[in-house]
Amino acid sequence: MGRRNRRPDEVFTLATDILAVDGPTAVVRAEVRYGDPPRQKYRDLWVLRLAGDGRCAWFEEWALLARAPTLRTRRFGIASRSNVLNFR
Repeated sequence: MGRRNRRPDEVFTLATDILAVDGPTAVVRAEVRYGDPPRQKYRDLWVLRLAGDGRCAWFEEWALLARAPTLRTRRFGIASRSNVLNFR
């Protein structure tokens, strides 16, 4: 969810909306706010593939830091890699 160096006791809120479902694949929009009051906000898109038992078999996160024009992607699964795309 955006920040890798988050403290375990840090307050955050998470709101999600399911945008699309096609068989075992789903797309979810998430908004994460860190702090109380919120100091930092991320808008994420998650792409998930579910296994036959209903557990997540593959996950990809597209996190956009609300105050910076940087799009970060992280892929989790069989082919794991990280990319950073800067739009300036």
